[in-house]
Amino acid sequence: MNIDILISKLTINELNSLKEIIEKELIIKIEKEKGIVKIKKVDMSNRLFCVLLNANISTLNQLTLITEDEFKSFKNAGNRSLKEVNDLLLKHGMSFKINK
Repeated sequence: MNIDILISKLTINELNSLKEIIEKELIIKIEKEKGIVKIKKVDMSNRLFCVLLNANISTLNQLTLITEDEFKSFKNAGNRSLKEVNDLLLKHGMSFKINK
């Protein structure tokens, strides 16, 4: 299907939603190329967002400097939060620091 045909079938609300998604993904891509992925720009649960804010984590990049065990020591960070943050890091080509 031609993109022009697809776009012509979308409502104004759908186009605005698509625009927001594209803008958000573009910002994430640009920041990732710069090596910065701010947590406020990433889709995540409110619980994980609060865990990271309370631990003074503002970028996903900061998580690459700690181990999973260090993450689990954050207040209210459990196994579900760990899985979610691992998925986010993987999506952005990152990972926790490896335990030695």
